[in-house]
Amino acid sequence: MRAIFARLFAVFVIGSGLWFPPGWAFAGGPQVSFAEYQRPEGLALDYLFKEPARLSPRALAFTLPRETVQVGAGSYGVAGRYDAEVVTARVRKAVEATAQPYGDEVQATVRRVARGYELSVQVKGRRGRLNQVMAELRRVAAKAEGDYLTESFLRPIHAREVAPDYGRLAGLFVKAMVPAAEALRAQMPPGATERDRLALALAFVQSIPYDTETAARRENGYVVPPMMLVQNKGACDSKSVTLASLLGTLLPGRAVAVILVPEHAFLGVALTPLPGERTFYAEGRTYVLMEPVGPAQLPVGEISERSNRAMSRLSAVSVLPVLLAE
Repeated sequence: MRAIFARLFAVFVIGSGLWFPPGWAFAGGPQVSFAEYQRPEGLALDYLFKEPARLSPRALAFTLPRETVQVGAGSYGVAGRYDAEVVTARVRKAVEATAQPYGDEVQATVRRVARGYELSVQVKGRRGRLNQVMAELRRVAAKAEGDYLTESFLRPIHAREVAPDYGRLAGLFVKAMVPAAEALRAQMPPGATERDRLALALAFVQSIPYDTETAARRENGYVVPPMMLVQNKGACDSKSVTLASLLGTLLPGRAVAVILVPEHAFLGVALTPLPGERTFYAEGRTYVLMEPVGPAQLPVGEISERSNRAMSRLSAVSVLPVLLAE
């Protein structure tokens, strides 16, 4: 936020640039085959993928109900998009309504700028009153923008940036991903541990092809979990959210968070770390880290060297806890 004062005239810019991680891909590909076909109850998806320490590929099949696919398609291209025009209009309406009772003593204007909006305030009277009115209008503007971000599944991550609220989005789609999660659980032998289920789910998501076209264009490649499975491709953020949604069923009660670093996203799960595992401490929890992006099938507790370097700048790390939808 920037404040410029000139006598009784003030200009300050509020609003955010939009941040989307294009993701980092690695060579190779563990998915052997993928097929989809229609059934009366929904869309059937069949996967065959390689898994670390397993000689033969693993087959996985499940059916997404028709309503799940429809919800996913309706959300595609909507969740996580910042519309500066809409934000400016909402802020302008709220500010003008707040300034109206002051009459001609307060002149407030809101206009669109490159990275958000600009609020200009002119007040007749003493500087103390200017500061009071400015503070009030800033609160109103911030609330209007904050309400928009919440409705649009966006959240601030740095002073001038917002990102899709991956934590809320992951929680929102836990129920939709139950068929896939239960199919993964059915692959587990009796007595399988949480880490066994986590390792299998991680390997499955890593095997889904990386969305190289979106990454090359450096565009927002985020799609909601059901559509990522149907399209059979995804960038780092889509894969991290999909794995987080699966873990809502496979690891109930475990805290999960999407970890953001510049141009990348991966996942953390609040587990007791094993020796040598990469962890990150945030908000009273120790998260064991992992790389859903693939196609390199790094195990739980291991992230790429590039991710490690990015995490060395703590100010650039954002932790988005997964929030289950009520």
